[in-house]
Amino acid sequence: MFGRDLTRHCSLAIHDRVPAPAGVHYRSRFDDDEDCWAIFGHVPLTLVEDAALSATTPVHRNALRSVAALWGLPLPREWE
Repeated sequence: MFGRDLTRHCSLAIHDRVPAPAGVHYRSRFDDDEDCWAIFGHVPLTLVEDAALSATTPVHRNALRSVAALWGLPLPREWE
């Protein structure tokens, strides 16, 4: 058992613990400096900020460009 199968089984084992944890923290497989969180479905969440992505917002544009570059995806002209 390697790779994705191993991580899926680990996540399920953690999910099924009593008391149930809220989720798991892990490092991105694409960037060791990036924190990732998997929040389990039983955790109540409240949306505190909602903003549509905009090509005119530098943080949005840079994030989308970074993901597109990582996956080799083309971007619409306004996001380039």
